[in-house]
Amino acid sequence: MPSTVSSTLIKDVFAEPSFGFVTAPDASGQPRMTRIYAYSSNADLSQLSLFVFGPDAEPVLANLEEGKPLAAVLSRASDFRTIQCKGAYRGSHAPAAEELTILRNHNGAQFKMVNEFFGWTQENWSSWNIEPALVINIAVQAVFEQTPQPNTGQKIQ
Repeated sequence: MPSTVSSTLIKDVFAEPSFGFVTAPDASGQPRMTRIYAYSSNADLSQLSLFVFGPDAEPVLANLEEGKPLAAVLSRASDFRTIQCKGAYRGSHAPAAEELTILRNHNGAQFKMVNEFFGWTQENWSSWNIEPALVINIAVQAVFEQTPQPNTGQKIQ
């Protein structure tokens, strides 16, 4: 994969809590999606782990097999700067203890930001189910600009 990790946009999106969705086609080719509650990647963004609410992931996972295409959109909550990562499905698993820590820390940081921007209370936030979680792994093949602007859809080089 090209050295996209040096992109300012990618660094910006990964620097703050972001929200996102992961999508994959169902048997008829229609896109199915579920919300991403946290994510992590390796240093060069060639592997991405997406943390989703397990019971909501079934429509996305129903037709996936190793290597099948899927896409994730990650949007920074503070300014809606957004990237799309396209890649191949590399399996899913229940999170290990250290992965649950990533999910819970990301969720806490998301709450702080949403509270600051939108005034949500802990009561509003606690209605979002994040566990039981599932980790969806992607081998990233391309990253695209998705921030609403003239460059939307452009591959990030």
